[in-house]
Amino acid sequence: MSKKEEIYIPLVDVDSIDLLQTAGEISDQVMRALVSKCQRGVKVSDLCTFSDDLILKKIKAYGYGKDKTSGISLPTSISFTEMDSHYSPFPDQDTRLIEEEDLLKIEFGILISGFSIIANESIVVENSQTTPVYGDIAKLLSTGKKIMNECISQIKPKVSSDCISKTIRKIIKNGDIKIVNGTYSYSIEQNKIEGERKIAMHKDKESKIKTIKFQANEVYTIHVAVTLNNGKLYESDIRPTIYTRNRNKSHQLGTKSGRQVFSLIKRKGYNFSFHQKQINDIDKAWFGLKECVKSGVLIPQIPRHANKKQPIVSFKKTIMIMNDQTKIVSGNYEPYLNINLGEIPLEVIKFKKEKEKERKKEEKQRLEEKIKIKEIEKEKEKNKNKNKTKKRGRGRGRDRGRGRGRGRGRGRGRGTNRGTGKGKGGKKKK
Repeated sequence: MSKKEEIYIPLVDVDSIDLLQTAGEISDQVMRALVSKCQRGVKVSDLCTFSDDLILKKIKAYGYGKDKTSGISLPTSISFTEMDSHYSPFPDQDTRLIEEEDLLKIEFGILISGFSIIANESIVVENSQTTPVYGDIAKLLSTGKKIMNECISQIKPKVSSDCISKTIRKIIKNGDIKIVNGTYSYSIEQNKIEGERKIAMHKDKESKIKTIKFQANEVYTIHVAVTLNNGKLYESDIRPTIYTRNRNKSHQLGTKSGRQVFSLIKRKGYNFSFHQKQINDIDKAWFGLKECVKSGVLIPQIPRHANKKQPIVSFKKTIMIMNDQTKIVSGNYEPYLNINLGEIPLEVIKFKKEKEKERKKEEKQRLEEKIKIKEIEKEKEKNKNKNKTKKRGRGRGRDRGRGRGRGRGRGRGRGTNRGTGKGKGGKKKK
């Protein structure tokens, strides 16, 4: 290890440990409350708002409400089966309701005095003792949890980070489950989104992450993400709503809207990640955000999906390396999962097919209702335009009448009074 690398080892002191443990406690409390609300028929946007509000309440309750370096380091996102993360739609764009047996990835970040802890769990909606998870999702959940537990058990002082990638290779050897390409874990440092020291969870020839040796009093966020086939993810066409500050990039913004948005971001103290809804006048802000992204000062968090939209499972835990043990700081709460790795029973297959038919039928009905609503709105708009046209026509007629009246006033009087003899200079009718 070079001297330059040794400088960046972020050893935590007693005060920092207390701050991290507080963030971990809040993280587990929020995750427990949020998981209980992930039910069929609920909107993701409502759950994300509930979670973010609860995070701020908890931070205030712990006495960090007025601390400018405490808050939300990553807005809540709840991503569906085929997505990896960062799905947090606006309410008016949130058309997909949560369904039974959906695989959801819940993610959010807690910030306490500059220390950021990211929580990430994968759950199956309405999974219980009587409704186990089967098939590919069951395999992914089981493998993901096994990788997480094995990796944490390997992390000790003076151990090389290569042990992590070796452990993962042994677990997924000769199988169709793969670590998502580019997945890595990272050290936690104060006032940083990610620390300098990183661990490659999927190490190949293209990986630029160097091998490190773990030290006592280091804190890491361990990230495990698994999917099927080749492990590659692709950007979706979903418009991003979550953005992350790029602290390594200096800003030279050419447009007024870009400068205004970036000035607002700095003024509000969004030094980590933020949701677009936190910016006033969202429609105008969109152009400013595009300019900030183009210049590199903001990074858009675009939801991604696997090849052929295969399921993705993701977990994150924050750990603290001590001399005699590795302690879990956040991720102690694990949602209930009833996983069955056996063959799917015929009655379950039949039940799932019926459920899928019902889901498609409901989706079709929702689409038809939307089309009807749009048609009604169009009809209303047409009627409004017709009424406006009529009003304009009447106005012009009256104006023309007055004009004629004034023009003939000497002989016949004004507009409506012409012929009555009451107009200026008008003659009485005989």
